[in-house]
Parts: sequence; structure tokens; C-alpha cells
Amino acid sequence: MKFISFVFLFLLFLQFSFSQPSLTYRENGIASFYAHHFHGLLTANGEIFNNYDFTAAHINLPFNTILLVTNLETGKSTVVRVNDRGPYAKKRIIDLSRPAARRLGMINDGIINVDVQQLDVIKLSKEKRELFQTENLLDLNGEKGKLKNVSVAIWDSNHLEHVMYMLINLKLYSDFDEMYIQGKGSGKSRRYSIILTDIKSKEEAKKIINKLKGEGYRKAKII
Repeated sequence: MKFISFVFLFLLFLQFSFSQPSLTYRENGIASFYAHHFHGLLTANGEIFNNYDFTAAHINLPFNTILLVTNLETGKSTVVRVNDRGPYAKKRIIDLSRPAARRLGMINDGIINVDVQQLDVIKLSKEKRELFQTENLLDLNGEKGKLKNVSVAIWDSNHLEHVMYMLINLKLYSDFDEMYIQGKGSGKSRRYSIILTDIKSKEEAKKIINKLKGEGYRKAKII
């Protein structure tokens, strides 16, 4: 997925203030992914490494930089947030969490060639950010939605912008229509979830969850 696709989707779905895309970082190279035993250990920015999150290690990009990573062979992409340092192996440019690796289809290969580019289009104003400080179900424009039939929580993070980029990525690569963001909690404990709703039955929801888990969203569940 090329950067221009994200810009196009912002024009369709997002009415927030945003800047013209500036590719402050873009590079092609080899990606690897974390082994299981890193789960629960400290990352370089002081977070606890979560093997269910979409994060990455980069040698020098600022922490919390949001990156679009694309498998150059298949075109599959995912969005990750930098929270660690590395990789230190020669010629590798990024080390991905296992969910991100699964999303890119690289679990069996171990390493793949990727395009990595910084995403810096979202520039939320104070007023726009405050829209998401309630527990309302909101679309990318901040418009209210509601739960219908059966609903699934796909993924969550305490970084609102990361959640927004992930929702856009999901809209591009899935047939899901009724997807929203919902925030809960306060302060450092506040987290934002991507909610898929209006699923016709629990049986259909279970099939969707199995598909999502196969694509890296290992914590997807019926709510």
C-alpha cells in the first residue's frame, strides 16, 4: 500500500486538519520480527513489550513515530509504532512485533524485503482530540455510531493516532463497513479500541475473529 492511498482515504473519511504528506523518512530494506521470549520485557522507551501489539524497533527514529510497513513481494501492509531500538543485525532496517509480522505474511520466512515510510498526515487539533475523550462510538470524522447486533473488538492502543491509521488500513484491506473507535479510561490508562459492529450472528462473528487472528489481531473478541 502506497502512501498516496492513505492521503486519498483522508480526503474521503477524515475532516481533521492535516498537513501535506512529507516523507521525512522512507527506506527499503530487510525486516525481521521479535521472538516470543521478549514478551513482558522492557523496551528502549520504558514500555513493557506486548507481543499482541503492533509495534517495532528502529535504530534511530523517535519513539512513537508511526510507520507504514509494506511487504514488497505481496503488497500487504501494516501500521506500527516505534517503541524500541534495533535491529542490530547487518542490513536489517526494522524489527517488528509478531502481530505485525503475521499481518505481513512473514512468519514462515522470518525476514522479508519491505518498504518503510513515516506517516505524519494526522494533525489533530485540541478540539478534534477532545471529541474522542468520551466513551462514544465514533467514526474517523468524530460522528457518533452505535452498536448493532453482534460486535467485535479488533484491537486497542493508548495512542489515538495509531488507532486511526490502523482503522484506515483495515478499511483498505477488508470488507468490513461498520467500524468505529471507542475510548475508555482516563489519563495514562485510557485506551482506544477499534470496534466492528452490525455482525448478523455470533457464528459469523467467530468466523471473523478467526480471520482477524490469522492476520495478527490476536486479541480480537466478541463484546
